[in-house]
Amino acid sequence: MSLRLLLLPFSLLYNSGVILRNWFFDIGLLPIRKALVPVISVGNISAGGVGKTPLVEFLARKLGTNNKVAVISRGYGRKSKGYLVASNGRQRCAEAWKAGDEASQLAEKLDGTVVLVDEKRTRAADHAVRDFQASVLLLDDGFQHRYLHRDLNIVVLGLEDLVKRDFPLPAGNRRETLSALQRADVIGISRCENKEGYEKARTILLRIIDKPMFAFRTRVKAIRSGVTKKEVKVERRKPIAFSGIGEPSAFSETLKSIGIRVVDHVVFRDHHWYSASDIDRIQNLFRSHQSDAILTTEKDISRLSGDNTFGQKFLEEYPVYYVEIEPEIISGNEVLEEKLKSVVHAYRHN
Repeated sequence: MSLRLLLLPFSLLYNSGVILRNWFFDIGLLPIRKALVPVISVGNISAGGVGKTPLVEFLARKLGTNNKVAVISRGYGRKSKGYLVASNGRQRCAEAWKAGDEASQLAEKLDGTVVLVDEKRTRAADHAVRDFQASVLLLDDGFQHRYLHRDLNIVVLGLEDLVKRDFPLPAGNRRETLSALQRADVIGISRCENKEGYEKARTILLRIIDKPMFAFRTRVKAIRSGVTKKEVKVERRKPIAFSGIGEPSAFSETLKSIGIRVVDHVVFRDHHWYSASDIDRIQNLFRSHQSDAILTTEKDISRLSGDNTFGQKFLEEYPVYYVEIEPEIISGNEVLEEKLKSVVHAYRHN
């Protein structure tokens, strides 16, 4: 029996607390504030990576063509508290250790988009509108943060979330049960490699809830140098990999999808901040395998080039590359487009 199953009594308590908290919001005992501009939330019901942040980046670019977009993140795993500007829309304003790896990644990549970090999303929303004249707010990982009213609730489910049984935290990885999907306006199913996989997932999901859906997968956009950030061609025979993300197996599958099979993969916990001993471990593995490349993710690169000199030295002295990914909508694009347009259009005509 898995040791996590011994935690089932605590999962029952946790889930009871989640249900009670949501009920308090539903009946008005806990306040929900409405922003002056449309709020679009991208979240999920499970701990771990399902492709939320790449989707937020995708949506920010799409909405940013006609709107002033501000992304609001909690900044999970950061070494700071309170309100922080990660990007003012023109330049990055905070290191990853202050803003968190995901917010830092978005700040680095999204020109013209403001990126704000605050555990109090309502406060960040006020700053976004008042200080940066944002016309659309995007909440990264905002499904459970109900204090700020959202005009569009997008919930991302990994394909595996629908085909395997899971328990609430801490025995399992569920933040909320599938019944929480009633609060969603549209459901995005990630890691669908083809339309057949999406239709299978859609059929399963329709037995539980009838909501508009779309499907997407992540694809490799480029492989870049960890130092210069320039795109490179990596044609190596014996690469190793390391990652500290929610689903490290997904990173391995991403590499396989472009024909790269690593000889070893060092896995750290999600949002892991690297120490000198961690770097030594990776370097020793590189030497023991007589490898010729080290591959990692965008989030991991942002955590390495922060406030530590050993991380930057590692990037400069070793052939470290990161894989840049982007989402590709494979079904239901018209559903997503219509939802986005209706939300923004409603505010413009009020």
